[in-house]
Amino acid sequence: MLDRGLTEDGTAQALGWPKQRVAARVKLLELPDEAQQLTGQGVIPLSAVDQLRSIGEVSPELLDAVIGYLGDGNEWAAERLAREPGWVIDSALRNGSSKVFAAHLTQLDSHEIADLRLGKRTEALLHEAAALHKQLDRYTYGAPTVRFTESDVDQARAAGVLVEFENARPIIVDRSLYRVLSKQAIKRTVEDLQARVADVAQARKATRASGRSVDPEAEARRERGRQLRAIAEQAHGANLDLGRGLMNGLAMVDPADMAVAKFFVYAVLGADYDESPYTQTGDRVAELAARGVRLVIEEFRTDVTKTRKDGNRGALRIDYGDPHKPGEAVKWMWKFIDGAKTAGELF
Repeated sequence: MLDRGLTEDGTAQALGWPKQRVAARVKLLELPDEAQQLTGQGVIPLSAVDQLRSIGEVSPELLDAVIGYLGDGNEWAAERLAREPGWVIDSALRNGSSKVFAAHLTQLDSHEIADLRLGKRTEALLHEAAALHKQLDRYTYGAPTVRFTESDVDQARAAGVLVEFENARPIIVDRSLYRVLSKQAIKRTVEDLQARVADVAQARKATRASGRSVDPEAEARRERGRQLRAIAEQAHGANLDLGRGLMNGLAMVDPADMAVAKFFVYAVLGADYDESPYTQTGDRVAELAARGVRLVIEEFRTDVTKTRKDGNRGALRIDYGDPHKPGEAVKWMWKFIDGAKTAGELF
């Protein structure tokens, strides 16, 4: 009907369908034939069509890999496509036969760094980062976490190689640019560590000049505070970025996971609420939970889309709350907890 010149409105009227129903099915025409067939068979839900289109607009090869994986006896994974597209992409690349590249543009781990083969100069920077990290924390081991910044994300977005979903971490699909951004991130990490080491040295020098003795405990508290602030911002951005224990490759954390429930309980009540010796986490996790809490609810939804230099709006970007002001989110949760008298009432 569209090929014969009818508009979507005209098609809806001719069929007696709501316009939204026609628009949803028109989107299917942008997908490969196999995806249309899987949708028609009920394997891929209509609610996941937008996610597939987002993948296909950036990387048709990655879209083919995902569709091929879903159609190869993995229909169960399609149910998670709408709410956890990153998890499905990860599963498709890990378990399928495709060699398509994709990675979250959030942080680098040691395995990724080794696979990327970033060269001797970058390897030397990593060794320097480990040494600097050791100067700041004598009990640390290895290099610090290397994280990407918003400027890295903007660079990938401008290159058109970034797949973005609302409430999910961005995925880069260009290996060469990922290598460039990784080198930048490692260099930036070393520069940040150098500045922090210089600040500590300057503070110690000022202490000696004043005649006061260096207080190791006070230094440890200051360094701990700096680390918590840095990690808490990442926790807010990833919505539970408390370490690899709560993540699965490219996957988002399952909101039904008990670890997520504990995260919010610790955020509001503190780690001492649970008396079990097997689930004690200490004040560090409790503080991280409180600082990093990020509630994906309409009340905190904010449009943070940037305006380009030409005056046009960039790609839509939505955030929920300010990572530097977690108090409002904690207050929102507390109203449901404040009236509970027992653990049974609470849960």
